[in-house]
Amino acid sequence: MTSDNLNDAIAEMDKCTTMDELRDVRTRLIVNAPLDKWGEFLKDFENTRFTLNEYSKSLKTKLSAPAQSDPEEVIAIAEAVAEEVSSIGVAEIAAAFVPKLSGSRKTWKHELLDITQIPAEWMLLNDALVKKWMAENKDKLTDGKELEFQGVRFFQEETLTIR
Repeated sequence: MTSDNLNDAIAEMDKCTTMDELRDVRTRLIVNAPLDKWGEFLKDFENTRFTLNEYSKSLKTKLSAPAQSDPEEVIAIAEAVAEEVSSIGVAEIAAAFVPKLSGSRKTWKHELLDITQIPAEWMLLNDALVKKWMAENKDKLTDGKELEFQGVRFFQEETLTIR
């Protein structure tokens, strides 16, 4: 989070006049903040996000119980957030120009996020594990009979071999 982003976040929270507005801003900027963009600075960003969350709590007190709010606390937390962001050094890194290196290339990669959303045609049965199970359970497999186990049908197929 650069200092500009931080100042924008604090200003946006300061504009909130209802609990619902503050809740929406907090959810967007703190709870659902993208973590995949910080790399080696993730820990620093998480600390800043924590302090920014404390700032939102002070604003919550200010909105819900104005008599109990402490304006100096709000200012102190805002300053602490700004100090944490300045120590991260992300602004300098973002501003640095890195030319495309010759000989480099980009490759698409993937990772599984939610197996329940994977299309059935993308799923493959692990043949090596099935064959291992068959070897370990020979006594359950009898000549001429089929066996169903956990969605897999085991059967014999006769083929002709010519020598």
